Amino acid sequence: MNRGLKIIPPMEESETEGMQRAKSERSVRQKKASPGRRLVRVREAAEYLGSSPWKVRQLIADRRIPFVQDGDGPFWVDIRDLDSFIERNKRVV
Repeated sequence: MNRGLKIIPPMEESETEGMQRAKSERSVRQKKASPGRRLVRVREAAEYLGSSPWKVRQLIADRRIPFVQDGDGPFWVDIRDLDSFIERNKRVV
């Protein structure tokens, strides 16, 4: 729910001028999944589905999306599993 709040990016100090300027969006955001990668983290899977990381974790917990995990490390999701999840859940209205 957006209440008209404006998100202001963090400021960084310019080396040449000593003034502050907003960091570029590229430096603020993490790297997105490269086209050749097959496994992505929960946050990247959420971006791929147009969903939230919480929802992706819920889908993993409900065993609706397969995942890979090494010990107690992060969840990794296969892009092809995300594609098949999309295909299984398509609805025609």
